[in-house]
Amino acid sequence: MRRLRRLMFVVVTVAAGCGDGDGSPVSPPVPTEVIEGESGLTAPDPDSLPEAVAPQGLDEVTLPDRAEDITALFDRLPSDLVGGTRTDESSGNDPQGITASYGSTQPVGCGTVGLQAMNVSTGDFFPQDWTAETVVAAFTTGADWTVEDFGRDGDLFWVQIATTCSSESSSTVDSVSAMSWGARGSPWVFSASAGDPDSRDQLTSAFVTASR
Repeated sequence: MRRLRRLMFVVVTVAAGCGDGDGSPVSPPVPTEVIEGESGLTAPDPDSLPEAVAPQGLDEVTLPDRAEDITALFDRLPSDLVGGTRTDESSGNDPQGITASYGSTQPVGCGTVGLQAMNVSTGDFFPQDWTAETVVAAFTTGADWTVEDFGRDGDLFWVQIATTCSSESSSTVDSVSAMSWGARGSPWVFSASAGDPDSRDQLTSAFVTASR
């Protein structure tokens, strides 16, 4: 599961589980087909995700599909957001992805607060034959995190999760709330991660505003 954890900014430490965001249990989508990547990693058929409007206005924007366009979008993000100042950014030539960080979650600070775009076709973390919709579908399985909500909105696929992380220097467990989304056929998966759902949603909304 290292590939999944890296994209979500966090070290996952929770047991597998699912939720609909209000405490009611919900099962991951029952796949009509299982997609198997070149490396043997599997995911549900993305088209088995339920139809649902993407949150925070993501359904109203067209996602960029080139590194230079994503970098330009991230350059339009605010310098201060969710109570933090932007501390990190990467160009489209960075193999780790394009990022905009605004500090760390509290109190431990082991989860990054910010936005990320990762090209999943490089083969570094996911099978090279996967595109955004398959990676997002893989997140809906709730392997070792809690799935809060997910869906497909036309050719846009999205998932919201909750998880925790901890540092070696502290026994305190830090909450992490994250969302990932991507367009069918695109190699780029976008993620927002923060310490709580409100901050995560603020990050996502800032992404939408910059996209316009």
